[in-house]
Amino acid sequence: MERCYALLTAALVLSAICCQAEQVHDLSQHGEELPLVQGLSVPGKISLIELQTTVMDAIAGQSALSADEQSKAKEQFMSMMFNFQSQGIRTDSLVASRLAESAFDKQGGSGLDLIFRKLAELEKKITDEQTVETNAHNANQESCKTEIDKLDSALSDASNSKDRLRRDSDTSTEKIAANRLAWRGSRNTEDATHELLVSLQKDRAERIEAVTARVDERNRAIDVMVAALFMVCENFNRFKDGPICTRIKSQPDVREPARYTTAAADLAEQETKALHAKGGEWDVEWQKQVLLDQNYTDEGIKHPEGGPIHDTQAAASSQADLDEMKKDIDTTKEASPNLMEDDEVPRLPGHETNLAKVIGEDEDDDGKWKLSPEELKAQKALEAMGTKQMPDKYKMPLVELALAIKQGEEKKTKNIVEILMDVIHITREEQANDKQKHTDGLDSDYTQSWAYKKIMNDEAAAQLAGRTEMEHERLALLRHASEAEELRVNMLKDSDAKTREEDLCNKAAEDYGVAEGMRVEDLENLVKLKSLLRMLYFKKKPLACPRNPDTKAVCSGMDRGWCVFKDKHPKNEQRCSCNRGFYGNSCQYQMCPGLAKNLYTHDALTGVCSNIQGKETRGSCDKMTGLCTCYDDPASTRRFYHGPKRACEWARAPPSKNGAVDSACSNRGRTFSNRADPENPITYSNGYDKVRGDCHCQIEYWGPGCEFKKCAGGSAGGADSVLYPSTSSNACAGRGACSDEDGGCTCPWPYHGPKCEFESCPGDCRASGQNACKSDTGKCMCQAPTWGHECEYLSCPADCNGSGGECNRNDGKCICKMGYSGTTCQKTQRCKSKKSLYENSMNWWTVWDKPGWITCPHGQLLYQLKRSLCSGLSCIDSGACAAGCEGDAHVFQLRHCYHDLRWYNSFDGKGWSKCLPD
Repeated sequence: MERCYALLTAALVLSAICCQAEQVHDLSQHGEELPLVQGLSVPGKISLIELQTTVMDAIAGQSALSADEQSKAKEQFMSMMFNFQSQGIRTDSLVASRLAESAFDKQGGSGLDLIFRKLAELEKKITDEQTVETNAHNANQESCKTEIDKLDSALSDASNSKDRLRRDSDTSTEKIAANRLAWRGSRNTEDATHELLVSLQKDRAERIEAVTARVDERNRAIDVMVAALFMVCENFNRFKDGPICTRIKSQPDVREPARYTTAAADLAEQETKALHAKGGEWDVEWQKQVLLDQNYTDEGIKHPEGGPIHDTQAAASSQADLDEMKKDIDTTKEASPNLMEDDEVPRLPGHETNLAKVIGEDEDDDGKWKLSPEELKAQKALEAMGTKQMPDKYKMPLVELALAIKQGEEKKTKNIVEILMDVIHITREEQANDKQKHTDGLDSDYTQSWAYKKIMNDEAAAQLAGRTEMEHERLALLRHASEAEELRVNMLKDSDAKTREEDLCNKAAEDYGVAEGMRVEDLENLVKLKSLLRMLYFKKKPLACPRNPDTKAVCSGMDRGWCVFKDKHPKNEQRCSCNRGFYGNSCQYQMCPGLAKNLYTHDALTGVCSNIQGKETRGSCDKMTGLCTCYDDPASTRRFYHGPKRACEWARAPPSKNGAVDSACSNRGRTFSNRADPENPITYSNGYDKVRGDCHCQIEYWGPGCEFKKCAGGSAGGADSVLYPSTSSNACAGRGACSDEDGGCTCPWPYHGPKCEFESCPGDCRASGQNACKSDTGKCMCQAPTWGHECEYLSCPADCNGSGGECNRNDGKCICKMGYSGTTCQKTQRCKSKKSLYENSMNWWTVWDKPGWITCPHGQLLYQLKRSLCSGLSCIDSGACAAGCEGDAHVFQLRHCYHDLRWYNSFDGKGWSKCLPD
């Protein structure tokens, strides 16, 4: 049993010794082989105490430090004390180095303890500085992030606002174009309707002229024929008391009646009151007449006067009668000017003998009737009437009547008088029918005119609504342009501010990174120094650090890392302290370059190969080689490549105009400088920002690679001329199409100008001329009396008297409402502005007491009758007359008066007696 234990112990000792020898060889800093066993008095022999120490060291992963190793360790220590990177601790490290020199010269451990404390102080100073600087750095980075996020947000909001303004501007432009098209269509409709109205008015004027001529002709003929009849009945004794003349003289003459005079109004009033006194002679006779009137009929028709019933063209005495009369008249057609042929003398139904037959008959009384000298004069007057200018149908009976009387042919004279009475009767019927048809035509014209006017009014309202919207959208475009320009200026400022802030923050981060890298390296060197100091203090070196899995070298070799004690004695934990640029538990990996001037592990989220967490990834780190591979895929929109640091720190510029990815910005870039470090500014002469991969274009170009050309723009009509990209709502004043190729504006009608800033006026402002066009707004400054968007309208005189009518703006003429007339639609009324044109109380107190005529002053018409309490015609004591006026200024002149025989019947009963409808 003891033999087996001895063999096992020996095996362990030999194994430990062999292992120790191998480790010492691997840790040689200068390539020299250290002795396998230190401290043996006799080579090849070892004491049990030494054996025990060696075995225990081997178990602890350490070995004794030889004198040569101690010397080299001191040299290494002193060298490292002078190589601290942090400027702030270099002075302290010099003090510590002098202490180390002094301590190394002394025997014992008190000096080394002092160095230990000094190294601890250096470590604390570095960590304190690290804490302060890291906190300041984090605060600065947070501030940078906040400011950059703020600027990013502002730029994003501004970009969204620009897009919105572009959409709004496009919408406004589309609305303006649509309304302009609709306006033109509406104007065409209004013009076409106006042409129909003008045609109707022209046709109406022609019909009025024709009807006026016919009516005047008939009136003249009737006057002559009636005068001829009265001349026959009043001047030829053979006919005065005959039945024909009795009937003729029961009708009024065409001559103006004599004007009776009466006493002064107050005296005349007393006279007529006395006449009509109750119980007086007149009253007694009146009561008798009332009884007779109530009982008297003639062929079943009540007739108060007891005389014959006059055939007065089926005279209407009420509206119902008038409507009934209209039923027999075709009012849809204008009365023909040839209701009876000019060479045909008409007869009433039942009167079959025409004028030709009467003339052709042989008279057996020829020459039996001898004319007296007075009758010869009357006959000569009749002959003169036959020479008046009028159609033969009126003239021939007069000529033949004068000839028959001259020849003393009584029978023929009577027959011709009968024919003449028929002609008068038929002419009056024609006159009434012609006037009625004409009035119906005028009524139809009135209705149609206002129907046309309503269409034009509707179109005018639609045009106004469209033009109002166009003006609203035009002003909106101006607002959009102003807002877009303000956004452009602010975005330039914010973009420059963001670039400047990023550059400043990146510079600050780079400065921090460099300093932090130095501190990390210094702290790691302190770990090495403390481990060296412990080795010198206890004369033991560490051997239990991890080995490189490939090379098997401890800490991958002294060029990559050292095996160090992690803590103070007696703790024996060990690790690899990697040199700068290496990492891993055995320092088996290499760091890659990146942001600032630091090196980063391959899995660093921010920094390695210039990557930034949350943003773009520029490349990947190969931890075995420490090299960055850049993401430079030609199919990608963002491509990166190596700069001097070989850290994918540069980004390629977008393709140039020719499509080449040449980072030349289409040779259109402008000089740009990064002045984060004022003493060492970075200038990009061709406008290519290598860090961001952006192009800073010359003022007249735009696009990622400056491949596009800007267009002139700005607010329409503005004097400023700013260049804008085609995507801006301000390019070509928001009206035209901007060419990215040549920077020219293609302006749709009616816009023109280098930046579509001018607008042509529609119709060139018509009568007002092109000089009336205000090209900045496209509006016409019309000269009176023209107005409208293209000066196409005319103002109406006196605005058509307000409510009297409406203005037809297409020709500046008024369309009057019913009851209004004239060029200004003045109210048609009884004159009342001048006392000479009206009389409210006529002095007719005694005129009606005896047969005769009442008359109004010359030029005035009767419009009112006033009576006393009795009900006879003689009780009419007064009345009112007035001239007809158009407004207050124009007085209607009476063209022709006529006798309306219908009143002979209509006055015999209740109801209205009305004039012919003209």
